[in-house]
Amino acid sequence: MHAHNTVHERLKEARRALGYTQKTVAEAVGGKLRSWQDYESAKTLPGSQVLFGLANLGINVNWILTGEGPMWSAQAPAATGDTAAATVDEGILEDVLIVLREREQRTGRRLAPDREARLVAQIYQYICENEAGPTAEDRDRVRKLVQLVTGDVSE
Repeated sequence: MHAHNTVHERLKEARRALGYTQKTVAEAVGGKLRSWQDYESAKTLPGSQVLFGLANLGINVNWILTGEGPMWSAQAPAATGDTAAATVDEGILEDVLIVLREREQRTGRRLAPDREARLVAQIYQYICENEAGPTAEDRDRVRKLVQLVTGDVSE
């Protein structure tokens, strides 16, 4: 159990463990900077959209709300040490980001930051659960997943 006893303190701890600023975490969960600042300063509590966004980033929502259990959800990359820094396979993450940038150049359209963050997290999680590490086929699989999710099936 972590030393932080309030929802507000746990939100700040989760943001820091993710390596986000207040602005970037607000964007990643589909919220606004001012709202996130209000959460961390104990002025308001996050709603379901923010909690859903945190869950998509791998944060255990039960831990946010109650302080019970681990910070990272069972589907998140393994946490290490007291800081709960996630172990990330940079090769897989790079493949996902490369495919998204190629799509952006081809279509001239960029996903909203919250959708992009959720998409990256979901594809990364899928590949990590189904592969030991990045393979030559991963980029093709990522490309097909991105096409399916974004509706760019004609590519």
